[in-house]
Amino acid sequence: MRAAACVLLVAAGLAVGVPAATALVRGEAVDWLDLVLGVLVVLYAVVAVIALAVRKGRRKGPRYVSGARIGENGPHERS
Repeated sequence: MRAAACVLLVAAGLAVGVPAATALVRGEAVDWLDLVLGVLVVLYAVVAVIALAVRKGRRKGPRYVSGARIGENGPHERS
């Protein structure tokens, strides 16, 4: 449900934001509310992609194990 809502939000934002950005580039009259909405949707999509990449990139546990630190494996006896 959340994914469908996000897709609809991005689609609606792009539907109003792209024509507003095109009008701005062409020097025509711009609906600033549509332009701001489009910019906010693009920022939302960028943050969502970065959060997804960070979540997928995280692994459980250490990547490299080079040995135990002092005290990590419990008490040790000296010989």
